[in-house]
This record gives sequence, structure tokens and C-alpha cells, in this order.
Amino acid sequence: MISDERRTQIRVGIFAVIGLLAVAMLVVYFGRLGDGFRKYYTVRVEYPNASGLFKDVPVLLAGAKIGLVENDPVILPDMDGVYVNLKIYDNVEIPSKSEFTVGSSGLLGDKFVQVNLLEDAKESDPIPPGTTIQGKGETGLADLFDQAGPIIGEVRDVVKKLNEIEVGPLI
Repeated sequence: MISDERRTQIRVGIFAVIGLLAVAMLVVYFGRLGDGFRKYYTVRVEYPNASGLFKDVPVLLAGAKIGLVENDPVILPDMDGVYVNLKIYDNVEIPSKSEFTVGSSGLLGDKFVQVNLLEDAKESDPIPPGTTIQGKGETGLADLFDQAGPIIGEVRDVVKKLNEIEVGPLI
């Protein structure tokens, strides 16, 4: 016959095992491990520069995760850029009138692939699996700073010329 103390130990053990199984299921469901059980189709995107893009970063459409980057950027044979393969969730159909950009978020500049729908994109056919698409360069603060460089040089020249102008008497 089992003593009361032994019976309590068995109940606690069963409760602990059930609790650990529940936590493991939540980790798989909400964590990246859950993505391993989903079905995907692959799309290849070629970029002139995909700096900071790595394997397993998210692919976003309107802020919602629709897939992952399958591999680190690979240099194209003609050395004219790089490509990455995107694993898109099987239930997501991306319109062919979409553009793929490399975006960044946060202070550290975490990278992701952003899918932007162009005009009349909803009426266009979906991108078939295995398609190769030309992606756009990075968008973000670094892109703005690159565009501002020449403008800052011109502003410096104008300020220098203004400083050289001699102002005579006002009366």
C-alpha cells in the first residue's frame, strides 16, 4: 500500500511534468522553433547592397511577419550585388506589384526585409514560388545621411561665400 507522503510526491511529480510540457509547447509555438513546423515557398531577391541582412531575419508586410530570410547574402556571379532567398509562409500571396527593401529598426539598426505594395498591387497576380525579384536598396537613417552628404557640402560653400562678402556702411 502506498503511503500518503508517497501519493503526494507522485501528484507533485505529475503536476511538474504537465507544467514543463506546457512551457515547452508555448516556447515552440511563440518562439522561432515554431517557424520550423510551418510550410513555406521560396522567392529569390537580388539587392545591390544587403548590408546587415542575415539568415533568419523577418520578412514583413505592413508590419506583420510573413516569412524569414533563408540564407546569408550570396554574391551574384557577375559581382553586381547579392541575393537572398526568402521563405514566405504558404498562406501568404504577395502581389507581383510589390517592392522588396532592406529596412532597419531600433537604435542598433536591426535589419529586416520590408515588402511594400505599390499602386494597384492588390489587383496584380501573386508572385509564383521560385521567382527572382530585383530588390531596392536600404531605407532608413543611413540612407538619409548618404543623401544629405552632398547637400551639406553645398551649404558649407554658400556660408563661406556669405562670410567673404564685405558689407559697407548702411547709411
